[in-house]
Amino acid sequence: MRVLRALICLGLVLIAWAPARAAFDIAEAKQLIVKYRNQWLADPDKIRDARIGQTYDIPLIGTGVCVAIDRLLASGAYSGLEPLVVVIHTVDTTLPQAVFQPPPKPSVAYTVTAAPPDARCADTPMLPFPELRNVGGREKR
Repeated sequence: MRVLRALICLGLVLIAWAPARAAFDIAEAKQLIVKYRNQWLADPDKIRDARIGQTYDIPLIGTGVCVAIDRLLASGAYSGLEPLVVVIHTVDTTLPQAVFQPPPKPSVAYTVTAAPPDARCADTPMLPFPELRNVGGREKR
């Protein structure tokens, strides 16, 4: 009887455990990654190639985006496509409501950081991400 009860509980947990959906889709993630590129890239003007993969939810932290970039190294050579995870965290910056005043409009800010890749990015198909290449700089020939 205990075994049956344990199996039923395990089955209910597995059924309820749906894969986590990301808070952003690829289009929104691309816009935020390009807009806040100075937060996670040391030199955003020296990227030769960039690729983007899937987005996924990281509980209690934010949204992870699989990205690969080919950037210029200090030696003058390019690094090749280096995979990494760009983490987008939403920060609520709404001011508290003052007494006898209407509620303030909600506002949010974003922090974007880079982290080493994890297993979810290993088999992800990467799509070209031309918006990130040489942003703000001129293209080399």
